[in-house]
Amino acid sequence: MVISDNDGSEPYVPLLFEPENIVTVHHSRMDVQYEEGRDYALKDGRLVFPHGSGVPVVSRRELIMEEEAPGESMPGREGGYVLFHEGSYFHDRQIAVTYMHSRTGWQGPVPANQSRLLPHTARKLASGEKFKLAVYGDSITEGANASGAVGAPPYMPAWPQLVAQDLNGKYPAEVHLTNMAKGGIQSDWGQANAGGVAELRPDLTIIAFGMNDGTHGRSAADFKANIESIMDTIRAKKKDAEFVLVSPMLANPATFFAGIQAAYAAVLQQLSGPGRAFVNVTSLHAYLLRHKRYADMTGNHINHPNDFLSRLYAQAITAIWNA
Repeated sequence: MVISDNDGSEPYVPLLFEPENIVTVHHSRMDVQYEEGRDYALKDGRLVFPHGSGVPVVSRRELIMEEEAPGESMPGREGGYVLFHEGSYFHDRQIAVTYMHSRTGWQGPVPANQSRLLPHTARKLASGEKFKLAVYGDSITEGANASGAVGAPPYMPAWPQLVAQDLNGKYPAEVHLTNMAKGGIQSDWGQANAGGVAELRPDLTIIAFGMNDGTHGRSAADFKANIESIMDTIRAKKKDAEFVLVSPMLANPATFFAGIQAAYAAVLQQLSGPGRAFVNVTSLHAYLLRHKRYADMTGNHINHPNDFLSRLYAQAITAIWNA
């Protein structure tokens, strides 16, 4: 997202890596390609947008407002109001940049291959048999704000579908995905309703709660107990069921939705072991936020990923087999 400062200085976007050459700049819908020189320029390692650029620009006063905009804002943690929208609002105001960067690349956490922890999954994926994949979690897992979910180009599927597509493309097995996620819920709801997932008798269940738990201050110990109970319920129906436990992205720190989400990675790590892989999306998002702005990676500016961050979820999970 291109954000103009309140002082009227030239808008720019911080990129993850130091750019050496900009290849293309597109609208996030991928239906408009912007022109170098007229719409953007690379100056002193920064991607800047001159006056008259056709790239959509949002002012900081629009992102953090002094007065409430009913239905379009949330109270800010430090006063004022934070711009909030579901649907494609933020997607329609973001851009996609393809660029070449220096040899200094990714310095953050690197997801590891954990296929050894999921031997049943590995065997069945290689067998060519039907493979039942279930996902269970909150609105992020349901797919909220992915361009495909909101009906906007380029119609990218939510991250669970990306994971299923990756598995179907790499293994002989016939992967069948069932998404049992529900928006707005917490892990206690997941624990109480896990029987519905268990009835599917999935070979692998990806469990990704935590955003709403963290907002409401659920203790890490209670969160851990709920996730463990979900797994016990599923294994009561299918003894060789295996699991991928995913910690959540972070909520916008300028809002009251930011709580103790970061505390859940450690207890999910404690639950990992044979039959249970752990994917730390929290640490990946935290690293990205050291280099990019929250508004560049969100679908609603509060607690949902955009296409960029949804792909990160999928890449981190599929690293279990691909890394």
